[in-house]
Amino acid sequence: MEVSPVAEEKLKEALSSQNLQEHAVRIVAKRASPVRFRYNLGVEPMDQGREDDYSLDAGGTELRADPETAEILDGVTLDYVEDSDEGSGFKFRNPLEEKGWEDPVAQRFQELLDKEINPGIASHGGFIDLVDYKDGKAFVSMGGGCQGCGMAKVTLQEGVEARVNELIPEIKEIVDITDHAAGPNPHQDQGTSQP
Repeated sequence: MEVSPVAEEKLKEALSSQNLQEHAVRIVAKRASPVRFRYNLGVEPMDQGREDDYSLDAGGTELRADPETAEILDGVTLDYVEDSDEGSGFKFRNPLEEKGWEDPVAQRFQELLDKEINPGIASHGGFIDLVDYKDGKAFVSMGGGCQGCGMAKVTLQEGVEARVNELIPEIKEIVDITDHAAGPNPHQDQGTSQP
């Protein structure tokens, strides 16, 4: 993994502004689909490292990752972007994600998720990942505020499916493979909850 000079500086600034100079930054990465990953940055005291951690010095800031995350981070660059289409902040540049889906229908659906659907549901803390696409079926997983939300089905049917029918008619069915019972608000009639 590489860290850009701008990201190194922003990491230092973030720790300093919170008076956390004597802390390390933990990176956790999980595979969301064959071409998408979810990344999280956290802060932990220097003495809370794990024996099997990989560590990297990023201009005086220690970055740590467990072996599973370190494998995902191979070839990835941590950067910091300002005022991009996705807003300002740290960005993981992963060659696998930049390549995208080989199937053009799956790629179009991924772009719809990235540019329209996920920004819309992000205000509720949710996101949708395309996990697989075959034979006209798009398999998705809902996460964050959408996992376990009583309105997840409505979001999928009235928001996502309606837009997909309009723009990508090759997709005949969207299959939600999310384990909603494992979400923070288990799948119940909660009325006011929004994904």
